[in-house]
Amino acid sequence: MEKHKHYNALKKTLKTLSESHKKWYSNYGPYASEPSKNLKKDDRKENIFSKDITSSFFTEYIKYYKTDFFLGCSFEVYKKTYNQRLKDYLAEFFDADEINFISDELDEGIYNYKFKEFNSDSFDGDTIRSYEKLKKQIHHSLKKRFEFLSHKAKENGFDLVYNEFENSTTEKEKYSLEPIKHSLETKEEVLMNYSDSKLTEKIIALDEMGVLDFLKAKEPFNMSTNRLAEYLSLCLGQKASSIQSYINPIINKSDQTKSPYNTEKTVEKTRQKLIQIGCKID
Repeated sequence: MEKHKHYNALKKTLKTLSESHKKWYSNYGPYASEPSKNLKKDDRKENIFSKDITSSFFTEYIKYYKTDFFLGCSFEVYKKTYNQRLKDYLAEFFDADEINFISDELDEGIYNYKFKEFNSDSFDGDTIRSYEKLKKQIHHSLKKRFEFLSHKAKENGFDLVYNEFENSTTEKEKYSLEPIKHSLETKEEVLMNYSDSKLTEKIIALDEMGVLDFLKAKEPFNMSTNRLAEYLSLCLGQKASSIQSYINPIINKSDQTKSPYNTEKTVEKTRQKLIQIGCKID
């Protein structure tokens, strides 16, 4: 089922969906998503497959969303698998680039599900509420996924825009990927000021761009983390002792309680600043 390729991890759900389509097509015609279409009011029947499909999806979602990639998995899993899936895509389509991959990802879905057979009418109130909570969780994951793809597109010189107004009037989600236009006119460049960044952000920025590894390979820093802390104190205008406590967990893999990477919000904030500057983050 090529149109559901981003759900390959949910094998039981895809099997249930496939079997239901075969039965529906053979017994009632090509209206798997609209079982009552073209039937008289008194002859309309409930889609007996939608409950199984819905139940199977959420059961497998709970089982796999933290470990396996599929459309709607946790953002942590999506981000972790992105580079390998991009590599596989480029190997399969040798003339493609990352923008083609991003477009392919978005064509699979942005916020809407592929499964039109979802129907919660047959469930009890508690089950319906639990499913609504899971739907909200999936929406948050998909929102982070879109923001992540937007940053990736920008790194490749494209603006990604979700056309929300158009999507409200059509079933198919609309988006655009347009090359970022650079003005040919000579203008004075506006410089962003990051001088108020926290020390943890500065250390993360140095590490993300390989500066700490570069300096650690030089004398006398290859012999002493303290000397490196003193040098960075000279450059950053911060206390050497504070710098030492942050770089030590990174360089020596020692006690991680003071690692600047412990706060995910700070890490993400720093990476976004680097992206704004134009740095490419792996």
